[in-house]
Amino acid sequence: EKITLKNQINELSGKLKDSVAKYESLLSENLQLSHKIMKIKSHIEHESKRNVIKDKAIENLKLKLDMVSNDYSNFKANTSWGREKWLEDTVLNDYFSAFEEAIERNDVVFYGPSLTLAIRFSTTEAIESLDLSTYFMNKFAFLCISDCADACREDGGTHWSLLFVDIGRKKAYHFDSMKSLNGCSAKIVAKNLGLEPDDVVEVPCIQQKNSYECGVHVLANVKYIANHYCEGNNNMPFMDWLKKSKLNDLNHLCCNQYKSLSASNNNKATT
Repeated sequence: EKITLKNQINELSGKLKDSVAKYESLLSENLQLSHKIMKIKSHIEHESKRNVIKDKAIENLKLKLDMVSNDYSNFKANTSWGREKWLEDTVLNDYFSAFEEAIERNDVVFYGPSLTLAIRFSTTEAIESLDLSTYFMNKFAFLCISDCADACREDGGTHWSLLFVDIGRKKAYHFDSMKSLNGCSAKIVAKNLGLEPDDVVEVPCIQQKNSYECGVHVLANVKYIANHYCEGNNNMPFMDWLKKSKLNDLNHLCCNQYKSLSASNNNKATT
């Protein structure tokens, strides 16, 4: 009987050890799950904060665009508004910011006339901005080239063109609606971004028939390329894609619409 009792005690002791081991294992798994849940909660909170910040930035941008539109309308209402009126640097800067907010990719950057001018003159502000935006980690870049000759005047331009850069392929494409008037400026900007003169391609595009449509050509080109080439995740070289696109047709349409709006006295339509 003593032997039997001893065996039973040993058996129960073994089961107790197994139970303790299982308990410790379950406790460890529970702690791991708790850590994972905490990480997930932290990630959700972080994403929520990011979304709030992004929504706030978009809201601020919309307010800024509304202010620009209102100022623009007031200006036209209080001055002799004629057909020969171009888009100013401030309007182009705001549109480029809006493009960057709207595009769904995070490897495309948009530099309006002000920053592009700073890059052209290699100012300290430009270098710092490039570092902050991690330019060379992006795939594409849109830059608004200006004919301004004064680095201290961000709003001194009278003609604008588009420089589209395929950063990965180290190629730049210049769209100028006035016979490459900004060709030299585009090559200087490209050089300051690490490209050679031969890497800049002058792209044949619709030419403006007056002195004020250049800004609309820039915006039409940016919107079409961003939406159809960049968003489309095209792997083909840009010029091959461009030959198959309807960019020139869209550009021509946008300019005709702009001329109609400029000729109208309806403030709502003009805005």
